Amino acid sequence: MNAPSTDKAEEILARCLTDPLFLSALIVDRAATIRGIGLDVGTRAKFAKLDLARVRKFSGFIGKVQHNFLWDHFPATRQLLNFYEIEIEVFAEYRSIQLSGALKAQSQPVKIRRFLNFLFEYIMIHPEYSAVRTVARYEETVWEHHQLMHSADVPILPRGLGKLKETSWSHMLRLVPMHYGPMRIEAFDCNPATLVASVLDGTFSGYVPRAKLLIAFRSDPASGLIRTFEIDELTALLLSCIDGRRAIRSVIATARKRVLATLPPRTFRTFFEDATASGIIGFAEEFQSCG
Repeated sequence: MNAPSTDKAEEILARCLTDPLFLSALIVDRAATIRGIGLDVGTRAKFAKLDLARVRKFSGFIGKVQHNFLWDHFPATRQLLNFYEIEIEVFAEYRSIQLSGALKAQSQPVKIRRFLNFLFEYIMIHPEYSAVRTVARYEETVWEHHQLMHSADVPILPRGLGKLKETSWSHMLRLVPMHYGPMRIEAFDCNPATLVASVLDGTFSGYVPRAKLLIAFRSDPASGLIRTFEIDELTALLLSCIDGRRAIRSVIATARKRVLATLPPRTFRTFFEDATASGIIGFAEEFQSCG
C-alpha cells in the first residue's frame, strides 16, 4: 500500500542529489516545493523531518569525489580548503554548475578552468579565504604552463649567446631576443611559492597580504621544469616587450616609449646580459638583423 508513496520519497531524495536548484527550493520552502507530488501523510511527515542541510553536504561530497582529478594539479588549494573547513561547502555551491548539461560533456581541462573561475568568484564573496585565491592562482599558472609545454604550439627553443658581454653595442642592438620557454608575469600580494610551500608542509597558520610583488613564471620545455622568480617593474616591462620578433633596439625603443623615455638606451644593456646569463632569454640567431 505504501510502495508508491515510498518510491516518490526516494525519487525526491535522489533528485536532491542531482538537482541542486530543486534542493535549494526545498530548503527555502519545503512544504510548497513538494506540494502536489503525492506523498501520503506518514511519508510526508517523515520527509518533513529530513535534514536537508545534511543532504546538501552529501551532494557536495559527491561533487568533491567526482573532482578528484583536480588534486594532481592543485594539492595546496585542496589542503587550504580543508584547513578552512570549506571543501564540502565549495562543492555544494558548485553542484549546479557541475551538473549543467553543457559542462558534463566538456574536456577535463575545460572543467578545471570552469571550477577555478567559480572558486575565484566564491573567494570574492568570502574574502576571509583570500589565501585560497593566491594559492589557486599560483597552481593555476603552473598548471597552464604544463599544458602549454605538452601542446603542439611550444616554439623551438632559441640558442643562447655565450658571451653577450663581449658583443659590441651596435651588434647587440641587432639581436632578436626570445623567451627561453613560455613566460608569464603575475602580480601577487605575497611570495606565492613560499605560501604554497607552507601549505604543503603543514606550517601554514594564517595569511597576511603584503606589498605587491611581480612574479615571473618561466617554463623550460627541455626539462619540463617551471621556475618562478621575483622581478622588478623595469624587468617586467622589458620582458613583456620581448616577443621573438623585435630586435633589442626595438625592445628598448618600445619600453622607452611607454614610461622610460628619459633613460638612455645603453642603460638597458645590463638587463640583456643578466637575462641571457641566467637563461631567461636566448636568441633565435646570434646575428639576426632587426629588419
